[in-house]
Amino acid sequence: MSNYQLLLFDLDGTIVNSMYDIGDAMNHTFRTFGKNEIPYSDIPAMVGGGIRKLLVDAFGEQADIDEIHHIFYQYYSEHYVDKTRAYLGVTSALEQLEGIKKGIYSNKPHRYTQGIIEKLALKKYFIYVQGARPELYPTKPNPAGILYALDELGIAPKHTLFIGDSTHDIQAGKAAGTGTCAVTYGYRSPQVLSAEKPDFMIDDLSELVKIVQ
Repeated sequence: MSNYQLLLFDLDGTIVNSMYDIGDAMNHTFRTFGKNEIPYSDIPAMVGGGIRKLLVDAFGEQADIDEIHHIFYQYYSEHYVDKTRAYLGVTSALEQLEGIKKGIYSNKPHRYTQGIIEKLALKKYFIYVQGARPELYPTKPNPAGILYALDELGIAPKHTLFIGDSTHDIQAGKAAGTGTCAVTYGYRSPQVLSAEKPDFMIDDLSELVKIVQ
């Protein structure tokens, strides 16, 4: 038996594919400010560090990011589950993992993290759902959000496996002292993820069953 008492998952690129709704909100924002739209294929490389960082990268630090941020979320708040769906096989894998506690920790704002889990009928699989809450902790790769979640749950880092699709996820998990597992079907390539030396790399969420047994 493994020593893991909790599987803590990233959301975007790990549990759900949200790039189409993020892309639509980005392109709405670009149109509003007179910039050229971008293809959906550009979105995966842009996400992972939180939307504010994404907008700073796109518009530059000299732009009025607060106004741009407002326009983005004005649109996104009405469309964030138009096209977002759980990845194929995720729900069946979560059902197979019913014997172990599971939670979500995302850099997506807390409101939308909770909203996606609820609107996609995934809430029953998780005992804890947490998004970005800048008033309490900085976003990944800082480990503070993971440690906050584990303190809330009363579970030690050494008994936790953090699963995500980005370098931020692996770096945050390592810094927090959890086990780390990279998924290769999300927003980063296996080569990029492998360079972070996660404890495990999987191509399908069902592979977690063998890891935790």
